[in-house]
Amino acid sequence: MSVVKRFELRRQRNLHTAAPPRRRRRKVSDFRSLDVMSASVEVSTAVTLKTDVTTFSYPSVYETKSRFIGRLKYNEGMAKSHFQLAASVSFEGRHHASSDDLKVLVSPALKSWMQGRKNLHVVELGPSYTTVIPEALEQYLGSYTAVDFSGPLLDRQMGFLKRLPGLANCCTKIVSDTFDLVLPPSSIDLVVTSCHPPLVSAPVTDCIQVIKTVHEILKPGEFFAVFPWIFSEQAPSVNRLLLTKFALKRVAFRRGLDERLLLLLQKV
Repeated sequence: MSVVKRFELRRQRNLHTAAPPRRRRRKVSDFRSLDVMSASVEVSTAVTLKTDVTTFSYPSVYETKSRFIGRLKYNEGMAKSHFQLAASVSFEGRHHASSDDLKVLVSPALKSWMQGRKNLHVVELGPSYTTVIPEALEQYLGSYTAVDFSGPLLDRQMGFLKRLPGLANCCTKIVSDTFDLVLPPSSIDLVVTSCHPPLVSAPVTDCIQVIKTVHEILKPGEFFAVFPWIFSEQAPSVNRLLLTKFALKRVAFRRGLDERLLLLLQKV
């Protein structure tokens, strides 16, 4: 038998015995996003969320697990460390220094939730030097305003944004503590905050003040996105105020972490 004949017979056998082609595995998202049907604070102070998939209940542990430590005050020592931190982060390395939650949960969820919107006026509270949020929302932005009490970190962020053609001309900063923020009432389409101390570690009175400030600057029917919101560890009075001034429309969370929520709240 010729070499060509043997090769052809081997090829035919392989056609019948070869393993079937592998099916491409569907990429699993790092987070889940659910529509919220209703959200309420029960008499027991537990928070109940009814979503399009399931119901969550978050019993209050505020009295036993409160992690609130007081209001941060900007001082010379903090300014010095912020100068050093800002100098250590390069343009190329700006995303490596950002938190995983910001990159795999907050920014992709917001990008999905804001699809179809145009000319959004967005305020981010406490972004430090990160550019993850404005980069994720670039195609939807009319303007982006970063609010932080750290001038050095905001300067670094603005320097990064000026190097991004789609963002260079629509980004501004306000060096201010969130508690002292002054913006025109009903002027903003979206307020975003991630791991912002006034909402995760400040006293109840300060947390309430921030919620009221956000509500005031948002246009009617527009949105407040906050992460991480742990209903069980917030004071019941804070949860009640939040769910009174806003309608909870969507939640997102990393898989296996359904207590650390990203909330999308609509001003009512």
